[in-house]
Amino acid sequence: MALKARQDELEGFLVAAPAEDWPEAVERARYLLGLFCWALIALVILSAANRLLTLREALRNDPHNSWIKAIPAALLLVLPVVALCGAAIFTLTDDAVWRAFASR
Repeated sequence: MALKARQDELEGFLVAAPAEDWPEAVERARYLLGLFCWALIALVILSAANRLLTLREALRNDPHNSWIKAIPAALLLVLPVVALCGAAIFTLTDDAVWRAFASR
């Protein structure tokens, strides 16, 4: 509960006023991009699961077709998104990466 309140407070702060300097703008962008990546991961996984469950229900009475055959296709769509978002989250949270970008 306290974590949710802290997140709401932080998001209110991020939206309340424009950033005063570049480092503050970067921190806000890092937070919002990370939040976007986590939301995208959750939505892609939930969407794939929902599609598989719907297919399972549709094929319940058909003995010749199995919804299990659709799992590789779902993984083919889910895994790249999770991998790219995971890499983005890692990059956004790793200070060494940001120092390397700042030195250029």
